Amino acid sequence: MTEDGGDGGGLVPALVIVVAGGAAAAGATQTNQTGAILAFTGAILVAIIAAYTANRRQTKALRAQDQRQREALQAEQARLETRLGHERRLQDVEHLRQFLDEAAEAFETAFEAHVDLFSALSTGARNVEYYKGAVEASVGLTVMARRVGLRFARDHRVYLRYEETKDAMGAQMTHLSEAVQRLRAADSGEVISEGERKRGEEMSTLAQSKFQEFADAARGEVGARA
Repeated sequence: MTEDGGDGGGLVPALVIVVAGGAAAAGATQTNQTGAILAFTGAILVAIIAAYTANRRQTKALRAQDQRQREALQAEQARLETRLGHERRLQDVEHLRQFLDEAAEAFETAFEAHVDLFSALSTGARNVEYYKGAVEASVGLTVMARRVGLRFARDHRVYLRYEETKDAMGAQMTHLSEAVQRLRAADSGEVISEGERKRGEEMSTLAQSKFQEFADAARGEVGARA
């Protein structure tokens, strides 16, 4: 093997010719044709050396071209993987945004249902649909909180803030249910007391505050992943 990885095949004919040239030169001493034979041998050697050198240059050029092609292919594959990875991240972020929007919608539905029930209790209305709607919306919020717990670790800020929101809404629902039961037992058409009304408003304010903390955590998470 030669230094550049070739098999050195071009050198074998050269050696044969050198030997043949030597033999011819020896014979030429007897035939007085030494000059002509040496000139012929030299010309052959120059041609072989030139061919061998050209072959080495061509081999190096082909190897260099092959290396460039491999590097170009690797670079293109890297660019493709980067682009696909970026697209996957964008899709994941969009799915996360949609999921968090669903969580926010579950809160809004429950909050509005609680407001409707609270308003009904404050005006003496006894429409059972208000109570039923508030209960169903509260159950939906609880289910969503479980979904958030499946999507995020239990110590993740998004999960913690949503769990606090759900707990605040749950406490308010308990307060409203107790008021409903009391008014039903009284059956006198009266409305909730001033203390019950004030306590309900405080719970409503707390639930809104907890939800805002969840919304901030959710926006931060989406921004971090984007």
